[in-house]
Amino acid sequence: METANLRRLADQRFATGSINAAIQIWSALIANQQDLEPCLYNRAQAYLVLSQWPLAQLDLDRLIALQRSRPQSASYLLRGILNSELGRIKPALADFDQALRIDGNPLVYANRALAYQRDGQLAAAEADLNLAVRRDASVSNLHNLAVVQRLRGNPQACIQNATLVIRAKPTFAPAYTVRGQCLYSLRRYQEAIADFLRSAAIQPVQAEVQHQLGLCMIALGRGREANPVLLRAADLYLAERNTKGYEAVMQVLASPAVTGAAP
Repeated sequence: METANLRRLADQRFATGSINAAIQIWSALIANQQDLEPCLYNRAQAYLVLSQWPLAQLDLDRLIALQRSRPQSASYLLRGILNSELGRIKPALADFDQALRIDGNPLVYANRALAYQRDGQLAAAEADLNLAVRRDASVSNLHNLAVVQRLRGNPQACIQNATLVIRAKPTFAPAYTVRGQCLYSLRRYQEAIADFLRSAAIQPVQAEVQHQLGLCMIALGRGREANPVLLRAADLYLAERNTKGYEAVMQVLASPAVTGAAP
């Protein structure tokens, strides 16, 4: 089979979820030095999907070395994503910045924002996400912006952007969750409960949603009703092996607000 047809077949297999079958084809082409750069890029991308970080690193380092005289922003962008996933924030930011210098690749902003967020640089993350939204007001960009705005203590902006996401994609559970969290911070408990219930209806297995729903009920003096909800949250946190979340919800369950015991 011709090289172009093999690459097309690999792309089709990757798109349909047959990732290892796609990697098999790209690896054969790479071994034969055929279409080396696109195959290295595609295989690295596949390794990222599979969380095979060292293999992705080898392909990207090799690819960037091959492109030294004519650097490609997509290669630096992908390596930046890899470094960000591994918690190597400084190298990730360097790769994202290099991608921007090459051709102003607009995909940098959303990915660099995530690296900034992981590093606790929330103002920088919000600035990048605003740039990302200006270029592409996608559900993911708007939702990520809402999340950062909540973390920065700006619930009104968070609610506004989460609402835009919900209008565009009413079945996107995380948007209801983040909007509910911001409504809770504003003591708009009934509205928050409505959002948490919508989120849970779309995606039932969410420990954080059950936890927040229980807290809203307690805030409204409905501690007895909150008890089974919080127990559900505890079970889900255990399933996730989320010790911090489990301990937090168990402390609430032991409180007078739920048990009805005298403080």
